[in-house]
Amino acid sequence: MTYLKLLLTAFFWGGTFIAGKGLAGHVHPFCAAFLRFSIASLFLVILVIKQEGRLLRIYGRDALLIFLSGLTGVFAYNLFFFSGLTIINANRAALIIATNPIFISLFSAVIFKERLTPLKFLGLVLSVSGALIIITGGDISRIYKTGISRGEMAIFGCVLSWVSYSLLGRPLTGRFSALVSVCYSSLAGTLMLFFPAVSKTLNTTK
Repeated sequence: MTYLKLLLTAFFWGGTFIAGKGLAGHVHPFCAAFLRFSIASLFLVILVIKQEGRLLRIYGRDALLIFLSGLTGVFAYNLFFFSGLTIINANRAALIIATNPIFISLFSAVIFKERLTPLKFLGLVLSVSGALIIITGGDISRIYKTGISRGEMAIFGCVLSWVSYSLLGRPLTGRFSALVSVCYSSLAGTLMLFFPAVSKTLNTTK
């Protein structure tokens, strides 16, 4: 079951790039992200109530961490995600975002003093090199000639947002279950997306 769950995770995660590319250019990034996480938040709330029996109250530092998690992992990530997909193709975006675990390992070593073994460091170098090769089409010197496109910069914004979200989630998962942490972060991010999504919808209908 563990391997099946991991396979399904890859399947659904990969599907978001195809679906996102289909929406990009037709639905504003704020609106697409709000609809996406409204549905997700609904199901997460149902799951939390089923598992915990109720929605837990959040106070003080935990509330601030949840706000920042929603800001980075939901609001900023999805804005960069849908904006980037209006410019570059889904395959290219997926390969850039695949560097997430590497940068999480690097920043965990810097911030949380986690040990960065030689093997992990080698993986970091190989992954970054691979991303550069994909972005530049095999000609790394192209970065110095033409720079990185807006679409690629937006997807790198996804990477930065997700790394921030993952690091902020460390303290939360020490106090709450992973399901509760994800649920509250999703609710916070959805609330942040609501106002710009409504604003864009009203401007479009005028």
